[in-house]
Amino acid sequence: PLRLERALHIALQVCDAVGEAHDQGIVHRDLKPENVMLVRRGGDPDFVKVLDFGVAKVDWLDGAQATQVGTVFGTARYMAPEAARGELVTPRSDVYSIATLLYQCLAGRTPFDGTNTVAVLVKQCSEVPLELSTISPHVPAAVARVVHQNLSKNPAERCATARELGAALMAAAREARVE
Repeated sequence: PLRLERALHIALQVCDAVGEAHDQGIVHRDLKPENVMLVRRGGDPDFVKVLDFGVAKVDWLDGAQATQVGTVFGTARYMAPEAARGELVTPRSDVYSIATLLYQCLAGRTPFDGTNTVAVLVKQCSEVPLELSTISPHVPAAVARVVHQNLSKNPAERCATARELGAALMAAAREARVE
């Protein structure tokens, strides 16, 4: 697991970068550690660059989709339940993936694992992740609540966009007095 402050610093930058894509009508659909590059920029060794928009869904021109509903794209461990079921993906799907990344940063493991891709996808759709407090007691309750809210199976219960998730994480960090 990463230190709480470092994990939040990275997650907030991911939220900002993906939030910019959401503002442009783009859903990334494959957020995972391999697509979050950390580079040194000035004095910041953890400056985030979000990579690989190759399977992104773009809602331009009358809301047309780049891919059809029923097609599954992404990486099983980070995929939102609706994406795993081949349903419509939205910015809330990316929010789920960011919450999964943050869970992994704080717990040292993803919420769901399995012996194969199908097993992981089934868990994504049907199981509730272990509470962060049982795996990582150093995570403040306010931060854990935001992470778990955004791992909801119901997209409507998640933050609407990555920027909204970032704001919720910042508020939770302030509540927990994380610097």
